[in-house]
Amino acid sequence: MWDLTGTTADGRETAVPFHEIDKLVSREQVLTEASRLTQIGGAAAPLTALAREIGADDPLPGIDGIDTWGGKAVELIGGMGERWDLRFERIGHTERGDEVRGLTWGDGLGDRSLAFHKPEAIVADVSGLREINITEVANLSESDEASDGEFTFLEWRVYLGSGTLVAEGESKFEALVHDPGRRRRAHVSLLGVRGVLIGRVLHWMGRPKKEVRDCFYPGRLRHYEDKFPEIAKAYPDVTYPEFALLKPGPTLIFVHGTFACAVPNLYLLHPLTVQTLRYEHDTFLSIQDNADALVDCAKKLPKPDPLYLVAHSRGGLVARIAARTLNKLGYSVVVRTYGTPHLGTPLANMGGRLLTPGRSAVDGVFSWDPVSLMGSLILKALEWSKPSELPCGLDIMRTNSDARKILGSEPEDFELYSYGGEYDRRALADGTCAYVLGEITYEAFGRERNDLVVPTASALGVGTARPVTGSCDHFHYFSNAALKQELQDLR
Repeated sequence: MWDLTGTTADGRETAVPFHEIDKLVSREQVLTEASRLTQIGGAAAPLTALAREIGADDPLPGIDGIDTWGGKAVELIGGMGERWDLRFERIGHTERGDEVRGLTWGDGLGDRSLAFHKPEAIVADVSGLREINITEVANLSESDEASDGEFTFLEWRVYLGSGTLVAEGESKFEALVHDPGRRRRAHVSLLGVRGVLIGRVLHWMGRPKKEVRDCFYPGRLRHYEDKFPEIAKAYPDVTYPEFALLKPGPTLIFVHGTFACAVPNLYLLHPLTVQTLRYEHDTFLSIQDNADALVDCAKKLPKPDPLYLVAHSRGGLVARIAARTLNKLGYSVVVRTYGTPHLGTPLANMGGRLLTPGRSAVDGVFSWDPVSLMGSLILKALEWSKPSELPCGLDIMRTNSDARKILGSEPEDFELYSYGGEYDRRALADGTCAYVLGEITYEAFGRERNDLVVPTASALGVGTARPVTGSCDHFHYFSNAALKQELQDLR
C-alpha cells in the first residue's frame, strides 16, 4: 500500500525500511515492530523515549487514533457537544472487514463533518535521513480524489537521536504532478540522525465553521481535574473559589496559555508556599474579555497583597491587561510571564495548523488529552479550509496584529518580569523528551532564537527581561529547577 523513500544528508535518494501494521491493536505493537525493524536494519534505534511514552495515560498523536480517544472526548465534552451533535460512532469497515470508528458532528444546518483514523500504522527506520516521502502505491480512481472540504494526511511521531527528541505533526497528502496513477504523497522533514517514525492516516470530511468560543475547555478542565485531583483541590479555580478558606495577604493567580489548563502546570510547581489560585478561561475569546473576567475575580479576593499574576504563554498578555486595571484600583500587582509572545510569534502568522494546544511536560511525557485533540482537529481543519483565519483570542499573537501593537503602546506602571528561553536540542540530556513540530518551527523563525513557539526576543520584550539560562523550550519553563524554586520561594 505504501512506498517510502528518503534523502540522506549528502543528497542521495534511498529506500526506507518500514513495516506496516495491518491493524494497530496496542501501543506495545508499535514498540515491538520498531525494535524488530531497527534490529533488521542494523541501526541502534532511539527507543528510550518511545518505551517511556508507551506507558503514558493520555493519548499520543501519531500512535493513538480517534478509535482509541474519540469516545472519551465525547464523554468529557458532555452537553457542550450537543450544540453540534457530536458523536463517536461506527462509520464503516475496511476492505479487510475491520470496523472503523470516528467522530461526526453537525453545524446545525444539516451539514456534517467526519474525522477518522485508518486502523493500520506505519513504522519506519529513518536513521540518517534529512527527509522522507510516503507515497500510496495503489492507483486511485477519480472518485478517490479529495474534494473541497476533504483532507487526508499522515499524522506522525518521530523519535530522534539517542532518545532525546520527540517530534510530532501532520503532513497533508498531495497529488503527484503528471502521475497517471493519481497517487498521493506526504513529506516529513528530519534531522539526519538516528530515528524511528510512526505514522497513521487521518481522514477529514466536512466544512468547519469559525468558532468564536473554545467549546472544549470545560471538558479539558474536567480531564485534568480528574487526573490530578489533589492539585485541583490545593489550587482552587479563582472563578469559583472557596472564599472562606482564603486569607488576606500574598496571593498568586496562575494564568494558563492557549487552548490549555492551569492544573498540569501547577502539578509541576507544587508545592507553592504562597496562597495560590488558578484562572481557567476560554482562550478563543479576546484577551480583553479574559482580563476583565480575571479582574472581577481578583476584586472578590480578601485583600491580596501583593497579588502575583504568574502566566504562561498567551496568558501573559491577559495578565498584563488585568494588571493595568488592578494597578489603577490600588492593588499591589506583580506580573511574571514565561514564554509570552509580547511582540507576537511567527507561528500565529502561519495559522491554526501550528497553534497546537498548550501542553506541558509531565513526568517526562507531554500531556495530551482527548478533548484538546478533538479541538485541535477543528483548528487545523479550519486552517485548511480557510487559511490564516483564527479566533480573535489567538489572532492577537500574530506579529503584525494591530490589537497587540495597541497593547504594547501603553507603559506598565507595575512590577513586570518577563522570562524567555531558547531551545537547543544539543544541550538536552539523554533520555529527555523535547516536543517540537518536526523542526518546522525553524522554517517559521529562520535564524531567530526561540523557545519553539515564541521568539526569545518577543518573550523578553517588555518589563524587566530575565533570560533563562541553558536550553529551555516553551513546554519546560516550570520544569526548570531555578524558575520553579523562585516561584516556590514567593512570600
